[in-house]
Amino acid sequence: MTAPVLTSDRGVVVVEPRLPRRVRRPADLLRLVVVVALAGLMVGLATVAVGTTDGLEQDLLGAATGLPRFILSVVTLVAGVGTLALPVAIALDLLVRRRPWQLLDALVAATLAIVASLAIRWWVTTYQPGRLLEALTKVLPDGTRTAPVEGLLAGIVAFLTLSGLAGRALLRIAAVLAVGSVAAVSVLSGALTAVATVLSLLLGLAVGLTVRYAIGAAATRPPGTAVADALVSAGVDVLRLERVLDESVEPRRYLATRRDGSPVHVSVLDRDTYGSTLAYRVWRRLRLRGPATRRSFFTVRSAVDHAALMSLAVRSAGAPTPDLLAVAEVSPYAALVAHERVPGQSLAQAATAARTAAVELDTTGELDPVTAELTAEADDGLLDDARLAAAWRALNALQQRRIAHRGLTDDNLLLADDGGLLLLGVDAGEVAAGDLPLRLDIVQLLTTIALHTGPSRAVSSAAAGLGPQALVDALPLLQRIALGRPTRRALRHRKGLLHALRDRILQVAPTGEPVEEIQLERLRPRTVLAVVGASVAAYVLLTQLTRVDFAEVLSTADWRWAVVALAFSALTYVGASLTLMGFVLQKLSFVRTVMTQLAVSFSSLVAPTAVGTVALNTRFLERSGVDPAVALGSVGVAQVGMFVSYVVLLVLFGVLAGTGPQAAFTPPQGAIIAVLIVVTVALVVLGLPWGRRQLQRRVGPLLRRVVPRIVAVFQRPTKLLTGLGGALLLNAAYCFALLASTKAFGGELTIPAVAVVYLAGAVVGSAVPTPGGLGGVEAALAAGLTAAGMDSGLAVSAVLLYRLVTFWLPIPLGWASLTYLQQKGAI
Repeated sequence: MTAPVLTSDRGVVVVEPRLPRRVRRPADLLRLVVVVALAGLMVGLATVAVGTTDGLEQDLLGAATGLPRFILSVVTLVAGVGTLALPVAIALDLLVRRRPWQLLDALVAATLAIVASLAIRWWVTTYQPGRLLEALTKVLPDGTRTAPVEGLLAGIVAFLTLSGLAGRALLRIAAVLAVGSVAAVSVLSGALTAVATVLSLLLGLAVGLTVRYAIGAAATRPPGTAVADALVSAGVDVLRLERVLDESVEPRRYLATRRDGSPVHVSVLDRDTYGSTLAYRVWRRLRLRGPATRRSFFTVRSAVDHAALMSLAVRSAGAPTPDLLAVAEVSPYAALVAHERVPGQSLAQAATAARTAAVELDTTGELDPVTAELTAEADDGLLDDARLAAAWRALNALQQRRIAHRGLTDDNLLLADDGGLLLLGVDAGEVAAGDLPLRLDIVQLLTTIALHTGPSRAVSSAAAGLGPQALVDALPLLQRIALGRPTRRALRHRKGLLHALRDRILQVAPTGEPVEEIQLERLRPRTVLAVVGASVAAYVLLTQLTRVDFAEVLSTADWRWAVVALAFSALTYVGASLTLMGFVLQKLSFVRTVMTQLAVSFSSLVAPTAVGTVALNTRFLERSGVDPAVALGSVGVAQVGMFVSYVVLLVLFGVLAGTGPQAAFTPPQGAIIAVLIVVTVALVVLGLPWGRRQLQRRVGPLLRRVVPRIVAVFQRPTKLLTGLGGALLLNAAYCFALLASTKAFGGELTIPAVAVVYLAGAVVGSAVPTPGGLGGVEAALAAGLTAAGMDSGLAVSAVLLYRLVTFWLPIPLGWASLTYLQQKGAI
């Protein structure tokens, strides 16, 4: 479709597709996530600490009684008048500004917020979830309860969210006063609890943001004609302005032509699209330590000011970069930055073009050796010695002035038509940079060049341009996480490149001392999952603990059964030792194997159970004289043996649990549905070529290690019986330890029912990424025992006893075993 051609007020020809009237702002989605998280956190804390919230509300009411009656009357009047007058005033304002569709959006959002409030009120009052009911409502003198949420308050907030009050200072002040007064009156009059009032505000804001993101907010982006007029006003006399369409959301890019025929590159930042990568930037800032992340700007004005500063600073340092021609405001919500456009291509574009020209794919899509060699030669020829020297010379100029570029990817290296090399994308950099950002620039440029020329040429050119010592100083930062997103994507296909660069640097500039990586990550995805999982499990467990009377538990428990549970806990270490010894052909010391399993119990404090078991057992086997590859395969076979024993016990006890005389344990319908969904999704994934490739890639190496060990073990029946018998003993001992724990508190559950509960809890313990499955195991076992027919309070007590004898008490012995084995060189 041909883009329309328009003419601006200054006579500039503008070629640009029509801009949409609505736009989904990334900032709205981020706000929605934050609001929902705050609402969930507030409700979660309120349900756990009901007494605290009640006390806080009483303090607020006590403070309000001391206020003069005049102030309370004014607040009540503002609330009453504001509820009626504010929506009317905003509606008239929108109609005067000829925005009836925005008024309709606001009314839709208000209606949905009220409907959502009514739905929540119906659910809370109908099903009366205990702790949640106490947190959101309170009993009135007539015996009824207050509303859990207020629909009017939520509707007003949703209406205001869609009304677009930016630039309407008086209306914004009136909105704050009205909403604040309504909220205050609701709490002080006793019509709502403080928690319900805050939840109503957050609900209205969440519904408003959802509607605004779903249907799109009113676009405030200035059209190309306004951009052209702003350019002319800034002194850039252009005749033509054409929109450059690419995959990036921000900024908008234009190509302008001046009267003398020279091209100009124009970038426009506006409120509607600015922040499209904000979520990624926030994640990087949370994940990496401060100096390792780029600076983020939360307003268009600050971003444009910084872009201009960086252009001038880089140019002043003597590094080649396009000239800054203009910086101008286009509208109250948008600004532009104009640079000279140097004829040429970015390194990424030139590499893509060169590979396309050099390579012809055959019918199978595979590259034959000849075409692969042609591809490498075409890619390598893009950066000759002169351009390599220019790249390092430019970086050296920036380093001398303490300027960090922070984005030296192949998209930001311009290969000029005259044979030169220029730096693009300088707007993300920083002046007065510290040592870490400067060294990160070296690492980024080194990796970028190595992707196109190979490690040898990249390191040699860097050593010639910066000196060997600069490479040695940057070596600790040669990590994948420190590189830009395009570079990390390219490294997926060049997995050994970073190691080759490290080896080459050490060859060019050996230091004589081992170089350790600098820890750039402060938050890993696994850590986030562990925290979230532990938080959810802790919430579930705390709500269960509130139903436990510990004084009564301690006085009524039969501690003889606790001793029995402890004995079965000790037996689990014997079973784990026999399992490992049975699947290893070499002879192992039984005592040291048992001590290793105790050490595993201590290591589970700092790592998920499965991870600590594999790592420590493999280390023990290697120190016992087993070949490393064989050791890893043997541990894998032991894990397979445990899985087989798990399945056998699950089937056996599952059948017995459903056929015994006291069989009353029925799996929850939700659990059955969840299992069916998981199985269906797994079958669908395995039915796709991508799913089968992923399974082969992940499981194939494991099978190649494990299958030869299984064949060897099958040739030794004694070893096979020892391994499988130990695995059965391990799981059975855990089952009977849990059974003894229930008996200690008067539980009358059958052995099969308790065994099924334990086996389900074992699955949760392996799935929850917390040390020892903390939180998840307790919640799952307590819920399972309750579903099997045990009193919920006694079930929690039994689970706590079980975890005490199987997890916490062995830890001191595990620490002692680990220390002893380390001193003896056995681990």
